[in-house]
Amino acid sequence: MQNPVTVTEFLGWEDRQPTRFEFDGVQPIATTGSTIAHNRIMRRLHRAFDGGLKGQPCEPFGPDVKILVDGRARYPDAVVSCVLQRDGSSVIENPVVVFEELNESTSRTDRIEKVREYHATQSILRYVILEQDSIGATVFERRDETWTATTLNEGDSLFMPEISVAFPHAGLYADPRRLKTERAAQPGYSATQRTPRIRTTTAGFACSAHERQRRVSARPLRRCAVHPIPWVAGASRSRTGGSGRRDRIA
Repeated sequence: MQNPVTVTEFLGWEDRQPTRFEFDGVQPIATTGSTIAHNRIMRRLHRAFDGGLKGQPCEPFGPDVKILVDGRARYPDAVVSCVLQRDGSSVIENPVVVFEELNESTSRTDRIEKVREYHATQSILRYVILEQDSIGATVFERRDETWTATTLNEGDSLFMPEISVAFPHAGLYADPRRLKTERAAQPGYSATQRTPRIRTTTAGFACSAHERQRRVSARPLRRCAVHPIPWVAGASRSRTGGSGRRDRIA
């Protein structure tokens, strides 16, 4: 096909294709497959969202629906929106939190291009880039007109006050079957030891009635106040849960 001039033209063209394409503002880009590790992390993430978002208007999606950002069309690995979506649509309206999981073929796009695109999209308040081969993440949080970047390591928790969800970051990488095999080979192992699980909570977040009401509007969400969450063992008490370096990006 000839390069589409607008996102609208791209969307019409993609609807007629048998496979998914992203639009980088110039041309369609075919999406690639993922790995077993990628699927496991995403499955655990959606499981955490199912528990943490229960009873809320916010809903998780991905990776088979797209978002429109800064004149481009992207398929994030996971995205949360807090407005009602049309059942027949393949485009998520008003994304609030976006997740991408790194792999070799998309690393530059996720780390550089999408950082700028998601920053330019006012409804997106948090962008989380997950490592695939090790426990780690980079979190970009919107503060006024800037991104604040924070890194997460194994002992940190991922706090998302925009959607009132928090959980230990390392839980996304815990494979019970692999952990059981590795622990069984360690001296002093007991079969009664339990495998860590992801636990989510909304108890650590407090929103005013006005802020809760805005959750069902199409306008960008305001952050809720965050209070310490006692059950997160060893969790940082910072709002993003990260103990690493923070950078402000204009």
